[in-house]
Amino acid sequence: MRVFTGRSELEVRVWGEGEPILSIHGSFLGEWFHPLLQEPALDGYQRIAYWRHGYRHSSHPDGPPYPVDSVVDDAFQVLHQAGGGPGHVVAHSLGAIYAYQLVLSHPESVRTLTLIEPAAPTPEAFQWMAETQEQVQVAATEGDFNTVCHILLSHAHGDENYRSVLDPWLPDDWFEQAAADNVAGLTVELPAVGEWKFGPEEAQSIQCPVLLIRGDRSPWVFPANVRHLKEWIPHAQEHLVPGAGHFELMTQPAETAEALASFISSHSIGDSAESGQ
Repeated sequence: MRVFTGRSELEVRVWGEGEPILSIHGSFLGEWFHPLLQEPALDGYQRIAYWRHGYRHSSHPDGPPYPVDSVVDDAFQVLHQAGGGPGHVVAHSLGAIYAYQLVLSHPESVRTLTLIEPAAPTPEAFQWMAETQEQVQVAATEGDFNTVCHILLSHAHGDENYRSVLDPWLPDDWFEQAAADNVAGLTVELPAVGEWKFGPEEAQSIQCPVLLIRGDRSPWVFPANVRHLKEWIPHAQEHLVPGAGHFELMTQPAETAEALASFISSHSIGDSAESGQ
């Protein structure tokens, strides 16, 4: 289906019926969440995946960076048009940036927040990004987004063997699509993210139940981000997926889906309405 938000026309995929789960993908591909959302553990929910502006068949806006608030408004519109809202929000990696702001801007629309290997504006994250900045800038300036994609995926995975992990779960042309979509990520999304503010003070406003999921084989920055988020959001719970790295929602979708289902089932939207929360 297509969702029109006023500024964007977004490609959306929906599975099942029940309380809505809105997924917000990270960098590169809107397909990141599809293996997870199709796991049997989530069959009792309406699962919504969409491609942000600039990704695959969603609209590709021209001009200046797309503001974080506009990306968040897109997510809000998808949740309410496709799922009726409110819902359970789950985000991976860079998608966490938009999930934080969605909760801050529309707290009534988010019953629970699950963050898988979340990005966060921490000192460790800035250091981690700086490790590839020069290489990425050179390749992007030359228009070589295949190399950009390879550098960033290798960095997120921890080595260059990411394809052995991702190929079995994604379409045959996923790398080519990721490289094409990464143009939007670097030129339209990230410049605006750099101007966005989030830290302990803003995080304290997040009152909904929060689950942090990470793998125990992830590059060092993601455990560091989770550690900071647990300090900033004291009521947040943590779930560790053994043997998994940054892409555990693809490589171990069953365990991740079970953790997600257990968490959101204990915080149903109906219970929230009855309690007046």
